[in-house]
Amino acid sequence: MSDITSERNVKARSRSRIPTIRARVIALIAIVLVPLLGLFAWTALNYARAERQLIEVQRTDVVNNLNALVDREISGIRGALLGLGTSDELHAGQFADFARQATALATQPHFVAISVVDRRGQTVYATTASAELFSSGSDFTGKVFNGQMAVSSVTTLPGSNKPIVAVGVPVYRQSEVVYALIAAIETDRFQDLFAEANLQAKWLAAVVDRNGRFVTRSLEYASRVNTPASLAVQEVAKGDAEWGVFDNTTLEGVRVSNSFRRSSLSDWTSVMAVPLETLNSPMQNTMALVLIGGTLVSFLTLGLGSLMAASISEPVRSLSSVAASASPTSVLRLGFHASLTPSASPSAFSSSRATGCRFSTAVQIAWPSSSLSTSSAPASIAASSTVSSSPALAPYSISPSRSNPWLTAPLAPRLPPFLAKAVRTLVAVRLRL
Repeated sequence: MSDITSERNVKARSRSRIPTIRARVIALIAIVLVPLLGLFAWTALNYARAERQLIEVQRTDVVNNLNALVDREISGIRGALLGLGTSDELHAGQFADFARQATALATQPHFVAISVVDRRGQTVYATTASAELFSSGSDFTGKVFNGQMAVSSVTTLPGSNKPIVAVGVPVYRQSEVVYALIAAIETDRFQDLFAEANLQAKWLAAVVDRNGRFVTRSLEYASRVNTPASLAVQEVAKGDAEWGVFDNTTLEGVRVSNSFRRSSLSDWTSVMAVPLETLNSPMQNTMALVLIGGTLVSFLTLGLGSLMAASISEPVRSLSSVAASASPTSVLRLGFHASLTPSASPSAFSSSRATGCRFSTAVQIAWPSSSLSTSSAPASIAASSTVSSSPALAPYSISPSRSNPWLTAPLAPRLPPFLAKAVRTLVAVRLRL
């Protein structure tokens, strides 16, 4: 008895270690789904990196555009001054006649004043008294008398709070520089360049002079012009690098990533700032999409797989119950015609009666155990009952009479032990549902 109990316990433990149908289906789904989710995450992250790189390229393009536009404005002012410097009246020193030409240029938009300085540092002509800004000892006029164009840092006119910058060009007599022709320009002239440079919303752009002070700014221009920029921007403006990138915090407290470009014409530095929130948003949005989308897809797929596994396991559970309750010697016979024929020792019935005991049945299940279950077609119910209940038919045997007897191959009422164990192993469903 103890051996039987031990054997049953071992079989129960072995069955408990066998994965269920639901576990197998979910494992199959996971094997297929995990690589797909990994591929989706890898693709999404690469797309986010590409979007960040695109923003960085756009930032570089905008700062280059802004730098080129500032140089364009400076070149336009230089061209106007060089044209004015060819005046015969200016070369002849007839400043009363030159005043008419200078005044005509000074009345152009964003021009404030025109002045002429000689090599001694004296202002020999100015459209307004406030135009006497620079002396011959300054770096500005010294560069002009060396035959180069000069662009000043941002400053204000004496007696006025209006921010201006000065542009000076040399005036030659024969091959000698005799005058410095200087124009004072409002910094408002550069304020409209941001839109032309394709500045994006929420981005910040500025132009700073070599001292790190704002010449123009896209945000809060009126209050920021001619004021110091942040320390990081001042370091870039005072340095020697022609271009580069750096991170800093704006005067408004926003963390930004910057690109800058120094102008070889004016020595000003154009700076383009993109908030780190904007720069990192593609990666953050992609991570959220991967996590939320992957979680939803996983739960949905596993849920549907679990429902499908349940629909598969229900018929298997029913079959397992039937197989577990069946006797090892049970016989299943499907759709055959059988006839009762007398055996070698006839006794009770005559051959005519035995011959007349022919019947037809669609499905007949015969169990040699204590429980007997018989299902037959309506036309043969009486004959089936008579044959199975009559003790006189004991010496008779059932044999298939149709052309395909393999469908109804009879089994002996009782099987040998080794065959019974093989049948029990093949029929019984050992899945723990």
